[in-house]
Amino acid sequence: GDIVDGQYRRANNEWYKGTIISSRPDDTMHTIRYDDGDIDNGMTQLHIRPFQNHQVGDIVEAAGRGDTFYTAKITRIRKNKKIDVMYQNGVMDYSLEESQLRRFDVHYKVGDVVKARFRGRSHEWFWATITKVLYDTNGTDTIK
Repeated sequence: GDIVDGQYRRANNEWYKGTIISSRPDDTMHTIRYDDGDIDNGMTQLHIRPFQNHQVGDIVEAAGRGDTFYTAKITRIRKNKKIDVMYQNGVMDYSLEESQLRRFDVHYKVGDVVKARFRGRSHEWFWATITKVLYDTNGTDTIK
């Protein structure tokens, strides 16, 4: 019955809120029912973490106007628990449901090798090395 974040289908970096509905007696595998009704079986501790409420300033992925998720920053959490976000392009979305957000949980460190678009404008991706991590409104990093 614990409320957790589960890494959906143990792939990518998509974490969703759910409830543990069954566990093996030795606690090595769990089944999670996500808030949208999907069920994930065979979840190990590597793919489960304690649920934490969103906070203003969190970088998330939001799908406010459809099924496509885009990186955004939480700008306000309303008393009715609806959430306002600002996307990377500056566009705001208001009164989103928790189900329209997913955690964005990639933490880079200096020296990590990544593929990136030059200043986010190019359609080409280039190999690069993280030289500085910035915790700004866009969740960007400095690379070379």
